[in-house]
Amino acid sequence: MGDIVSPLLNLVPFLLGQLEKEVNISAEAEEKFQRLKESIEDIELFLKKANSMEVITEDLKVSVKRARKFLYVCEDAIDAFTRRPMNSTRESFISVLYNHYKRRNFDSEARHILQKRDNYIFTINVESGDALSSSAGHLSSSIAYSDRSDKFLVGIDQPKKDLVRLICKPERPKAIFVHGPRGVGKTSLVGAALRDEGVKLLCKYYVWIEDLGSCELSAAALMEANTKMWDLSSAEKKNPQDHKLKEAFEHIEKDTALKEKSWALVMDDASRVNVFMYLESHLNRTCPIVLVTTRVRSLQSSSVHFFKSIKAEYISYEFECVLLTKKDSRSLFQKNIHQENIHGDVYECILEKFSGLPLEILATCELLNRRRPSATGALYCASLSGSLGDELLSSGYEGGPIRRKRAPRTDPLLDVRACLFYLSVFPLKHPIRCSTMMRLWMAERFIKQKGAQTVQEKAEETLERLLDHYEILEKEKTSYGKVKTCGLPPIWHQQIISESVDQEIAMIVDRPDRPWPENIWHLSIHGDMDITDRWLEHLLSLLVFNTVHYNPLQDLLMKAKRLKVLDLQSYLTEQEKNDRRLSPVLPEIFKLKYLRYLSLRGSWVKDITGEMINHLTYLETLDLRDTLVYALPELQLKALRHLLISKREAVESAPVVGSARVESARPKLKIIRIWRSCAESLKRVLTRTNRKLGVKASSNLGDLTSLQKLCMIEVEPVEREEWLNKLGKLINLQKLGLSKLKDTDWKPLCLSIQKLTKLVVLHLIAAEGQKIVLSERDGWKAHEFLQRVHLTGHLEISPDWNILPRHRLVKLVLKGSLLETDPLRQLGDFPCLKHLELENAFDFHEIKFEEGKFEKLCFLGLSNFGELKSIRVLEKALWSLERLYIDRCTSLREVPDLITLLIRKFKCLEYCEMHDEFGIWARQLESSEAPADMKVESLIWNGPIRVVENVRGAEGQGGPIMREHLEKSSP
Repeated sequence: MGDIVSPLLNLVPFLLGQLEKEVNISAEAEEKFQRLKESIEDIELFLKKANSMEVITEDLKVSVKRARKFLYVCEDAIDAFTRRPMNSTRESFISVLYNHYKRRNFDSEARHILQKRDNYIFTINVESGDALSSSAGHLSSSIAYSDRSDKFLVGIDQPKKDLVRLICKPERPKAIFVHGPRGVGKTSLVGAALRDEGVKLLCKYYVWIEDLGSCELSAAALMEANTKMWDLSSAEKKNPQDHKLKEAFEHIEKDTALKEKSWALVMDDASRVNVFMYLESHLNRTCPIVLVTTRVRSLQSSSVHFFKSIKAEYISYEFECVLLTKKDSRSLFQKNIHQENIHGDVYECILEKFSGLPLEILATCELLNRRRPSATGALYCASLSGSLGDELLSSGYEGGPIRRKRAPRTDPLLDVRACLFYLSVFPLKHPIRCSTMMRLWMAERFIKQKGAQTVQEKAEETLERLLDHYEILEKEKTSYGKVKTCGLPPIWHQQIISESVDQEIAMIVDRPDRPWPENIWHLSIHGDMDITDRWLEHLLSLLVFNTVHYNPLQDLLMKAKRLKVLDLQSYLTEQEKNDRRLSPVLPEIFKLKYLRYLSLRGSWVKDITGEMINHLTYLETLDLRDTLVYALPELQLKALRHLLISKREAVESAPVVGSARVESARPKLKIIRIWRSCAESLKRVLTRTNRKLGVKASSNLGDLTSLQKLCMIEVEPVEREEWLNKLGKLINLQKLGLSKLKDTDWKPLCLSIQKLTKLVVLHLIAAEGQKIVLSERDGWKAHEFLQRVHLTGHLEISPDWNILPRHRLVKLVLKGSLLETDPLRQLGDFPCLKHLELENAFDFHEIKFEEGKFEKLCFLGLSNFGELKSIRVLEKALWSLERLYIDRCTSLREVPDLITLLIRKFKCLEYCEMHDEFGIWARQLESSEAPADMKVESLIWNGPIRVVENVRGAEGQGGPIMREHLEKSSP
């Protein structure tokens, strides 16, 4: 017995020591957690400095790639450590063991990472020291003023006249801000305006400060900056002299004859207000005409207070330099290309990449003209059209007349550079929805919360900054002024894709010859996918924009265990969709426990169980719109912010024509424009639909307190009142959509909505035969943030419309309201209302818009007014109206005088199922009374097929009239 006890007693100290080590693991794990966070901050600072370089050496590029890999590894380790502990009502023995096991694993992984930390940071410091010491942005551009060749000035005659008119206005000193995207020709336009004879008579000197947006300038640095100066009264008129800015000011201030004339100061590529502040004393003494070229849309508005404070009392103007039309782009290209160096078959394909940017057109011409004629045959041109951006970047070209090196300089946007380069994941020509893009930014953690500002607010601010700096261009706006879709010119997009792949930010599968990098963190599939033998263990995001086969995608998801973003909007081939033996849902999706973003929009998903979806405990966005899901399971996703789910009620279905997909469209606002050059490729068949429907809700939806967007939900639980009361717990909700509401639901619903103080969008649909009852006696209160309201159903409402926020509402949609009184008199006093849509809202013979009402309304939709015979508009009503939609007002035959009154402001008239006399009158708008760019569109239902007739439409400005039809197809 003693032989056994003695060894056991000797073992006790060892076991106690091991136990003490295990107990200390928690403290050590917390220490390593903090050290990893510090390492991430160091790496992010290094990447920010490296990205600010105009020229990145190969050594620095290697360091950047290594730093980014280190950053992702650290973030993965931290994510694994901070994920929620096991769900348990109390600290059970199993949960304690599990959490200790998690801390132990993190401690081991963090120790392995930190072993390399010291050597890695030393490498960063050594490799980046010399490179980062050189200030970014000392590359200087030459000036367009001295270039007199007309071949570089296509399409700017009218903008030049407008700018000259501003310069020559006989009034106080002026500051003119010429803003627009890079490469649009701002510098060339200013140079052309200064060459105008009238401007020459006005000015004696031109002083041109260059490249102000490429580096941080102090007052002393600005005074020492190189400038070019013309003395138009001497020989220097043809040969400008180089000066320091301080010397130029001194020379001008000593010129006593200058009192008889003015002089012009050009500030090229300015981006910061402080530049103007440094010049305050000089502007006060000599009062020049200030011309500013900038890629910052808001620079004028942010600088206006400065110019008002100057004693000379400057007047500030804003002048936007817009893209060239297709006609002008083609003309500029033809003037600068050697005709033997371009093959006719791909001429239009290459021209399409320019998107109206003259700098890119001239650079492409330069690139092609450098090649021997034998080297620019059809094969080369065809390949060039797909990789033009790569060619221009790799050739390091000097772009045309202004000889400005084209490099993406994003100094003011370094903190959001990842958001800009993330646009590479979207295919060329793919409309980028701003809301989707912001949700992806948040899921990728490119947007982080700072202070009191929420992540959503930070994402919106980032989008505004990128739009303001013309890094992305708005494509489509809503009727109330919000940017709906954005995009990039194809040439920019190709360059961003190329740099994104080169820096290993993302891998884009868009063409077979693109090389795969060693490390793949973000994968976007635009074309055929080949992932055989690819190591994708560290893949963080996968976006599919092309149909791929089921099995390869399944293999990919099995490898990508750490995936956080998954967007599979349409991933099956048509053959696989029709094969009922295949499950439309990949079970591997619900094993990706780190997912934050999941979109299956438009896919064949039908049944999602709680057991499947609740494994995704980190999920923040779930997009199931336009799927076959008809009911939600019990959700336990506490991190969920955006629950986007809806279905549409299809009245008639339509067959597929060729390879086109059947699309859904409401008959109200969908605009179809078919241009003659591509009518065949754009033909599509539409399914006529009635309205958006909700999906049956789970009973515990009110427990998901992080929700910000919840739409469209069908109120169908047994305990309706209890479920509606729980909605009041969702205090973070910004958008709420509910359908199939009954008469008895409104009191508990109003009480819940009263608690949703952040609500911006409210969409309510009553059940068939039920009423919408919104009144103050039921507890309704219009919140100050509520901006857009959709109400569908028989509406009972107080006559003064106090239920709506009078000074915030920008959009109002009323459908089937069956009001007994005319609401227009009260609604006309809403000062911010820009979108008003009425469908069977009341039934009067006449609609009258009273004097001075609806001053800011941009869109008016009138649908299903069977008794309506006239529309009267009194003086100064609907003063801002741009678009009118009229549908199924079959008694309306006479001309709506609102169009006659606003004919010079009006942009688009759409009508559907109207009386023949109305159609005859609409066609008469082709007369000279209407503006050349106005569009009149007849939307006609021909069975299940929608026929679109463009009575007026044009390529560019005022082109030929086009009529295209979508005829009914056989199944």
